[in-house]
Amino acid sequence: MFCAFEGAPRITRLFGRGTVHEFGTPEYESIIPVDKRQPGSRSVIMLDVYKVSSSCGYAVPLYTFKAHRLKLKEFFTRKEDEDIPASANCDPSEAEPRVRRRGCSIIGS
Repeated sequence: MFCAFEGAPRITRLFGRGTVHEFGTPEYESIIPVDKRQPGSRSVIMLDVYKVSSSCGYAVPLYTFKAHRLKLKEFFTRKEDEDIPASANCDPSEAEPRVRRRGCSIIGS
């Protein structure tokens, strides 16, 4: 769904079937080259759109853009820089706690 926050009011909805290409897969690598990635990028979702609809958007409020928030980008840039020196085939018990947590679910398994 896309909403207009300035200009004429409008809401556009896309309907389709999505395919997820996760970070590290050949499809992900071919769609987003390394030099074009945003820090923290985890996947690409390709949508095969079969229907598009629109509506008035009269209930969508107007907003004034001030600036992009940079904290998340700065955070992931720092974290990716920390991960780069790590060996891809290291023993998981030697990994940093943050890296070890990635392999666990919310319930700890």
